[in-house]
Amino acid sequence: MGFITEGALVVRTDIGKQKQHKDKVKISNKVTEQLGKIIAGDIGSAPYLSGPKLVAFYNEFGFDDGYGNGFPPCWKYSTDKIVESNGTSR
Repeated sequence: MGFITEGALVVRTDIGKQKQHKDKVKISNKVTEQLGKIIAGDIGSAPYLSGPKLVAFYNEFGFDDGYGNGFPPCWKYSTDKIVESNGTSR
């Protein structure tokens, strides 16, 4: 916090100059797998997303993944992306 003091007058100089923070979400490890399954459409009311659709979904958020042989189960891929993003601005 910055102040300028001139005689009996004190002026705060940092008003309106708050630091810009990008929103960051930190999700508990207890919920990442369940959230991954919900996003993949394995549980809950979300539609099922195939592997290519999940890859396209997460690539919209800054990932650069591809779909092919050896692709993990969709819920696992989704969970891994959540864990990788956890606590970042992604």
